[in-house]
Amino acid sequence: MLAILNDQNLREFFTVLTFPVYNLNNFDDFPIPFRAMATDIVNGKQVVLDHGSLVTAMRASMSIPGVFKPVDYKNTLLVDGGVLNNFPVDVAKEMGADFNW
Repeated sequence: MLAILNDQNLREFFTVLTFPVYNLNNFDDFPIPFRAMATDIVNGKQVVLDHGSLVTAMRASMSIPGVFKPVDYKNTLLVDGGVLNNFPVDVAKEMGADFNW
């Protein structure tokens, strides 16, 4: 798939940034629980990444079609989650987020 930017340097940068949690596979085990949103462009579905490689999750969730190539993930291709869910408040609420005025 055609993309403007190669992601090798970006992946290396993310690897350095996320080194303190490289051995954690469950994103609930981070000091602040985390979810990355991606879109499966093969099946047209939203994917909530909550475990596995943090670098892969971060990279997939920012893969703007045409700018960065999609991320290979479990026999599919992932791009930015904003393609299907631009403001994933539902995912934050499922994690227990609450906001009161």
